[in-house]
Amino acid sequence: MIIASMPSVDLALESVRFGAEHAIPVIIDVRDLHPDVFVDMAPPLFRPAADLAASGMRRRVNRALAGASAIWGNTDGFVEWGCRGAGRIRSEHDRTFPIAYEPVALTQAELSEAHGKWDAKGLFLSEDINVVFFGTLSKSFDFKPIFEAARQLEASSSRHRFYFFGHGALEQQISEHCAACPNSHYLGWAPAKELQTAMERSHIGLAPYLPIRNYIENLPNKSTEYMSGGLAVATSLDRGCLVDILQETKAGFSYASGDELAQKLTHLSDTPQALEDMRAASRGAFAAKFDRQAQARGMMGAIKALIEDYRGRSRERRGL
Repeated sequence: MIIASMPSVDLALESVRFGAEHAIPVIIDVRDLHPDVFVDMAPPLFRPAADLAASGMRRRVNRALAGASAIWGNTDGFVEWGCRGAGRIRSEHDRTFPIAYEPVALTQAELSEAHGKWDAKGLFLSEDINVVFFGTLSKSFDFKPIFEAARQLEASSSRHRFYFFGHGALEQQISEHCAACPNSHYLGWAPAKELQTAMERSHIGLAPYLPIRNYIENLPNKSTEYMSGGLAVATSLDRGCLVDILQETKAGFSYASGDELAQKLTHLSDTPQALEDMRAASRGAFAAKFDRQAQARGMMGAIKALIEDYRGRSRERRGL
């Protein structure tokens, strides 16, 4: 069995070619909608040109999907997208497996060292409402409403504190905001022990994704990580898989502007029980939907079923 995550498009295509040559079943695991994501992120005026430029990659993607024995994806929408690219209807072997997460296991010494660092710097204090972002600071995110909410909450002398971790294209934008807004802190890259303890001391995780198909039809892994730590999830998306789960489980909320984000964060600080209920719902949603061991068992069952079916069809072709 070969399982090829996509991207990389070329690796998935080569896996399908190799599998066909050697009679090995291949699963393509769709993790991003390439090349659609590049077209959707282009300015509207340039999308026709971007779509034309992406035509070569799209042909390679569809060839890979058409040659796969099965298609997996983060969500049903991703699997359906893959089946459309393959030019066929969904089969029993085309399965949905959300990105799971397993919290980092730290020693007591590592925990003490990381907590001591935050205490020494006066960060992630227990009396504050700590709002955090972990991730690559890419153009997939829109931080401007968060900056606006932070400025409003700073002007009202609220207990909210905003923390940003990561590197990327928007690093300067975030650094400039944090330098001008006392309740905001840019902490750059950090090792796992510091991220884990920062999450333990936080209350709300930010998921400010651009409203394009790659995120609307997705369950981004950052949200899963937040849920593993019992953080309420605040997302800029107003529809899609993540929003459906947040509404179903009460594990977080959406915001459409900086004003709305500031209002909802203020409500949660004014009603501590509502915040605790949301965080408990987040932990429950993670245990029910994103536990790594449960996802692994589901994947192993799907692999075994596909291998058995593949062998059966091979015997039929040989007339056995």
